[in-house]
Amino acid sequence: MRKITFLLIVCFVLISFTPVITLGEEAPVINNLSLEEAEKQAVSYSLSLKGADMDIERAYEVRKSAGDQVRFMAGVPFTPVGPQDATVSSVYAALLGADLNWRTQEKMLDARIDAVRVGVFQAYTEVLKAQQSLLSAEANHRSALWKLNATQMGFQYGVRSQSELELVKAGYEASKAAYKAAQEGKAKAYQGLNRLMGYEPDTRWVLQDDPQYAILEMDSLEYHINKVIADSPMVWSAEQKGKIAKSILDLYPGSSAGEPYTAKALDVDKAKLEHQNTKEALRNQVEGLYLQLRQLEEQYQAAQEQARLTEETLRIKKVGYEVGINTKGEVLAGEADLIAAQAQVNSLKYAHETQKRIFAKPWVYAFLGS
Repeated sequence: MRKITFLLIVCFVLISFTPVITLGEEAPVINNLSLEEAEKQAVSYSLSLKGADMDIERAYEVRKSAGDQVRFMAGVPFTPVGPQDATVSSVYAALLGADLNWRTQEKMLDARIDAVRVGVFQAYTEVLKAQQSLLSAEANHRSALWKLNATQMGFQYGVRSQSELELVKAGYEASKAAYKAAQEGKAKAYQGLNRLMGYEPDTRWVLQDDPQYAILEMDSLEYHINKVIADSPMVWSAEQKGKIAKSILDLYPGSSAGEPYTAKALDVDKAKLEHQNTKEALRNQVEGLYLQLRQLEEQYQAAQEQARLTEETLRIKKVGYEVGINTKGEVLAGEADLIAAQAQVNSLKYAHETQKRIFAKPWVYAFLGS
């Protein structure tokens, strides 16, 4: 009889109980922010891009000076053909190197811009993930608080033991700590996004975009690999170095310049090898990214199925609650499980979309975070 009385009291007191969580104040929202706006702002602000622009300007001035040296030496513009004396060979080699450096800096600027955009996408979706993690932690805390209140009441009526109460209290404190950590994670995610755009760390935004999931469509992996190799600024640079090494060899006067001709010939072979290694490394990277994408797609489908099952379980619990079979606490726990399952789906979606961007232009790896 005592137990029945206790259950009636719990139902009466907790049937409409919805705990309010006030573990911290949210910074004020100042504006809406789309993904496109975030990318534009980051590209405009990026200190690394500004530095890259300066590198291009500097490389051009060095290249111009090297060209002037060639013209000064010859008296008129000319392109040397065949073996030259040591002075001509050295000055023209300097021009070739300066010209390649200038053109490489220009090509790398585009790669850096690609990397900034990918970095913004990562930071933008990190904020979305952090918001969803906070919702999940809040739901878990709400469920734990309901359970704590119910267990405390049961302890007062003698139907719950001290050990049960202590265990539930520990669970509540853990949920409280997790909620606080989620708040801090959200603040950190905002800081990361703001840093890329040049805003104060505590600036807050209403994010307007939630990137959609789309499976990677591809007719031929080999075609994509060949296209990426053809477009890669790193592969292009390695190929140009080989051409320059061959041009320097053709101009080289021989051992009178200080190094044997065979050493310069080995430079050509080494440059060819580095070019091949660069292509092979890129091929391996793209193949690895492809496998990761397919794995993420499988994980995404599994997570979606789990979310559907969790949603159905919650629906059944809600029906049971309406007819008196299930408790409010079971419904709250089911809601927390569903929010967590949906957050996992979105986390995999964002990871997949990030990998797709890197898969399209894998050279951004070299500049992410710079």
